[in-house]
Amino acid sequence: MSPQLLSEEDIKKLLQAYPLWELSNETFLTCIIKDRNYQNLVDLVLKISEIAEEINHHPDIIFSWGKLQIDITTHESGGITLRDQLFIEKLEKIFNQSEIFLS
Repeated sequence: MSPQLLSEEDIKKLLQAYPLWELSNETFLTCIIKDRNYQNLVDLVLKISEIAEEINHHPDIIFSWGKLQIDITTHESGGITLRDQLFIEKLEKIFNQSEIFLS
């Protein structure tokens, strides 16, 4: 059974709580992080992969010099679920401990 989709109201609350994230294509949550220090972004990707493995929920990551884009959705449900919210909550703890520039 697929995880239940979050309501529009729940998604709005999530985005208000975590302003670095935005709704993309009505089915993804996206966060873009910029940092001129390449190694900071590499380290962040490694931390993201640890979270993904821990909760068995894996984001799409687009990585280029100075920029990291994270897209999260629950593919089997066709949108945003509590699994995505949990991922974001865990990742935000990493952001709060980080020295990178969050855009």
